[in-house]
Amino acid sequence: MSKYDFGYNIEENRTNRWAFENVEVNSRVLELGPAGGTLTKSLYEKKKCHIDIVELDEQDGKLAAQYAEKAVVGTNGNLNLDYWYEVFSENRYDYIVALDVLEHLADPEHTLQKASKLLKPTGKILLSVPNVAHNAVIIELLQNRFTYGRLGLLDNTHIHFFAYESICQMLKNVGLYINKQEAVLKCVSDTELPSRYEDLGAELGHLLKQRKYGEVYQYLLELSFNSEQKTIDLLGNGQIKEPVYARILPDGESQNEISVEIQEGWNEVTVELPKDYLMKSIRFIPYEGSGIIEHLQIIGYGNSESEMSYNWTSAQKLGNESFFVHMGNHMNEMNYLINEEYSALKIKYRLVPFYGERELYAAECFQKEIVKSGKREEALQEKLRETDLVSKRKITDQKAEIESLRQDKILLKERIQKEMEENGRREEALRQDKTLLKEHFQTLQVLVEEIKHGKLWKIFDLIREVEK
Repeated sequence: MSKYDFGYNIEENRTNRWAFENVEVNSRVLELGPAGGTLTKSLYEKKKCHIDIVELDEQDGKLAAQYAEKAVVGTNGNLNLDYWYEVFSENRYDYIVALDVLEHLADPEHTLQKASKLLKPTGKILLSVPNVAHNAVIIELLQNRFTYGRLGLLDNTHIHFFAYESICQMLKNVGLYINKQEAVLKCVSDTELPSRYEDLGAELGHLLKQRKYGEVYQYLLELSFNSEQKTIDLLGNGQIKEPVYARILPDGESQNEISVEIQEGWNEVTVELPKDYLMKSIRFIPYEGSGIIEHLQIIGYGNSESEMSYNWTSAQKLGNESFFVHMGNHMNEMNYLINEEYSALKIKYRLVPFYGERELYAAECFQKEIVKSGKREEALQEKLRETDLVSKRKITDQKAEIESLRQDKILLKERIQKEMEENGRREEALRQDKTLLKEHFQTLQVLVEEIKHGKLWKIFDLIREVEK
């Protein structure tokens, strides 16, 4: 019995189960490399298919032949030769199945070309191929290793290796098209290789996890001649995503926590809030790691729609509703006050996570910035104290100056008053002098008149009057 005989329980083998599910009842099937006949038996017994097989291993071939109408086994079943093709050249099949076969062949493209000639115009080929570009192999290569094993990605009987684009090129050369593609996914630690993402460090390990098809262990492809049919893609990016969550704590309490799955890059999620619970605030933790949160926006939905603003944050604000968050320093929280009843929140932001050395460097820079900020704050406080003292001195000087001006004003007022009084006295004296002069002038006029009339004796009387 060969190392590829895994018994007859089809449920235990993902690849055989996939092929079984994709073959219609009562179909005409050619199975290349059936090993001990796990799939052959199920198709025969459960789907009443008519099956022919080609198997190099004679012992396995005899086991599988129990469920086949015609079997080419042993040296005649060598797919590197064309004898098997000559045997079945007149047949046309609804399905040709080749699971983990091509990597064992000297010229897999030639074998696939021959097999496609045995396919009905509407027939399909079910093909599974291991992915040599799996991250486990990449990690091995980055550590200068390429160790063959008994089974798996680096099976010691593999003589051809395939990655996604090389498979597509081979199919193009043969004239086949992918109708449906999916895969068996395995994370690095679940493969037979000793690889671990941790071997590369956190940052490079994270970058490797982002590789498209990086965790595809085996491609499962349904092929046909139909170039018009749009490919059904069940493969996606071929990655096993470790869930990352943001957290919402109503009133800051963890017992009412709401977790929301997020991803690197842009996120837009709607969160239903608990009914019959009047919360006064929410604590929002956008990412439980280190990184940048950009363009954060939270909109509350209730009787009205309104954008919410945080009243405090432990994260480092960068501007434009962007923040640096760092879980190690608990600097990843934003608190929002709720002034009305909301039934739901819409949360939008872009996550740029940091890993490994970048995370440590960012945390170190952030810590230095905190120290610098503290020193700047101390310097600012000292400057404020100095400014306060200068201001107090200026105020004291200004008060003294105002008091001096007030005293000068009082003195000036007193001096003006004295001058006015002096002027009043002078004016009174002048008035009296004026009155006296007027009287003298009148006396002189009388004297002149007396002289004119020769009354000199009266002159002496007037003189004596004046002298008095």
